[in-house]
Formats: sequence, structure tokens, C-alpha cells
Amino acid sequence: MLDTVRLHSNILLKPFFSGIFILASCFVLFSQNSKDLDSKKKENIQKLQYSRSLLEKTEASKNLTLNQLNLIQQNIELREGIIVNISDELSFLRSNIEENILEIKRLEERVKQFQNEYASLVLAASRNLDNDYALMYLFSSEDFNQAYQRIKYLKYLARYRSELVEKLMIEEENLVRRNSELVENKRKNEILLTERQRELSSLDRDKKKNVTLIRSLQSKESELKADIKKRERIQSEIEKEIRRLIEEEISKAKVANKPNVLTPEEKIISGDFYKNMGRLPWPSEQCVITGKYGEQSHPVLKGIKIKSNGIDINTVEGAKVRTVYEGEVTKVIAILGANYTVIIKHGEYRTVYQNLIDVKVKAGDKLKTKDIIGTVFTDLDKNTKFHFEVWKDKVILNPELWLSK
Repeated sequence: MLDTVRLHSNILLKPFFSGIFILASCFVLFSQNSKDLDSKKKENIQKLQYSRSLLEKTEASKNLTLNQLNLIQQNIELREGIIVNISDELSFLRSNIEENILEIKRLEERVKQFQNEYASLVLAASRNLDNDYALMYLFSSEDFNQAYQRIKYLKYLARYRSELVEKLMIEEENLVRRNSELVENKRKNEILLTERQRELSSLDRDKKKNVTLIRSLQSKESELKADIKKRERIQSEIEKEIRRLIEEEISKAKVANKPNVLTPEEKIISGDFYKNMGRLPWPSEQCVITGKYGEQSHPVLKGIKIKSNGIDINTVEGAKVRTVYEGEVTKVIAILGANYTVIIKHGEYRTVYQNLIDVKVKAGDKLKTKDIIGTVFTDLDKNTKFHFEVWKDKVILNPELWLSK
């Protein structure tokens, strides 16, 4: 009889505990993924709101500019990201709803099975635990050892019945919780569907606005080509200066008969700079990228490619620019039509900050991370934009890969 009860115990408790583990794991996993997706969405919404505010300020000038187009295209990219975030949330939510429905069905079956098992156990226990029967059961033992084992069995039977009641109550609570989750997830699903539709409508408006602005800017072909030449001239001057500085350092090391251009301190800074790839602070507290690194097609002029050694960053009027890592200012350059450019050395790495005014540093200054370098220039069209580059010796790197996400 004892073996039979133990067998019942194993049959009932194994699926119970495995069920509890699965329920807990699924709930934790869903909570984590749901929070991650929601966090990404909120981050993109915040960036979009900031980008839109910058666009509104430039639109107040009534003068169509390429920077306005870049901001609109950035808005489109951010909004598309939000729609992807919402779609991912919906997909995950629907998957969870399906899992909930299946789990509710499984729980209902298990609760019913528990109830049947419990009814059988109660019937057996009511006979076995009857006072008169229990005494007869004990006194009929062949020896003391058998009597002791029977006492243990009767106690076990009573305890197991009590535990089974508790387990059954927990399973019923799980069932109630799962049903509540299902109702809540269906509600969230409806909210997300409405939210996605709203974003799709806004995206359609942004795209139409983008097309209209491109057509308007196409009439300014000569101005746009002049802007391309200006950018190429500025980029060439910065590039030549950086390469000249590197060659100068190499020459000095050779004259001094040094085996390495970097000092021991610079080696440490260089290694730490590399370790912080993808985690460097942004060069301005609040900003949005409006110009990408590398070669790309011109957003307005067909068949024309433009190449950028860094990224263009838009921010608010009066925004301060700060160094992304500790290092030494090696050069402050005044470039015609581009204000000031500051070059900071971080061991074998260099960062470049272009289109600044009211520069606070000079060559030879040693800076800490986030020290203020200068202020971003704002033009007559209310565009507040600066250019940022990252170099490793003579190799130009993609700055987006180095900044924190």
C-alpha cells in the first residue's frame, strides 16, 4: 500500500514541479523580452521627438536646406524603427497569447486529474486513517519493526494528503493567473495594433514630405554641388592635417631614436580607448545623426556619390561639444567656412570635432572624458550641426561603432 501511495506521489508531483518551473521560466522570459522591446521603442520615440523638434526649428527659417531633408529622412528611419519595435512586440505578444491558451488548457486538464486523484486518495485515506482501523492495523503487526513501519506509513499518508490539497490549490491559482494574463495580453495587443496604425499613417506623411522636399531641392542643383565641393575641401584639409601630424610624430621618434612613437602612458590610453568601443559617450549631451559615415548616394542629386570620413550630428542651438575620451589636444584648426576643428589624440587613436565656435581648448591641453571643447555653430537657417570623426593612426573608422548605443 505504501509503495502505491509513493507511486501516486511521483506521478502527481513530477508534472506539478515541472509545470511550476515552466510557468515561472515562461513568465520571466516574457517579462524580460517585453521590457526590452518596450525599452527600445521608448528610446526610438524619444529620439524621434528630439529630431522632430530640430526639424521644426529649421523649418521656421522658411529656407529649404539639405539639412532639413536629412532630418526628415532621420525621422523616417526612426519611425520605421518604432514600427519594427511595435511589430516585434505584437509578434511576441501573440506568441505568448497562444502559449497561454495552450497552458490554460493543460492546467485545466491537470487540475481535473488532481481532483480525481485527490478524491480517490481521500476515499482510501478515510478508511486507513479511521481510529479503530488504525489501531487494528497497528496491533496486527507481526513484530515491533513492522508496527514502526506502519506508524510511519500512516503519518506519511496523512501528510501526503495535506500536501496534495496545497498543491491542488496552487495549480488552481496558476490557472487563475494564466487567465488574467491572457485577458491583459489581449488588451495590450489591441493597443499595439492601434499604435502601429498611427505610426504607419505618420510614416506615410513623412515620406510624402520627403518626396516634396527632394523635388524642391532639385531646383537648387548649383547650390548643392557647391556645398559638395565645400565639404570635400574641408574634409581634405582635416585629413591632410591629421596625416601631417602623424608623420611629424614618426619623424620626431626617429630623431630621438625611440623604438615606439607612443609613450607608456599613451599606450595605456590607447588600449583603454579600444576597450571602450561601443561605449564611448556622445560628443554632445543630446543629439541626432543626420549624416552617415562612408560613401553613399547624394540624397537629391542623381548619379552623384558623396563620401564622409565621419558623421554629421545635429543638436540644439548653444549645445556644447565634449571629448569622448581622455586625451591630449594636438591641433585646433581654423578652416574657412567651417569655423574651428579640434583634433584630440588618445594614444594611437584620434577624434575630430569640426564646426565649433568659442573653443575652450588649445594644443597641448590634456583633457578628461566629457571635458568641454567648444560650442556648436548655428547658421542663419537655424541648423546647429557639427562633424565627428574617429581615426586609428592613418585609418579612418566608423564613429557610430564607437559611440554608446
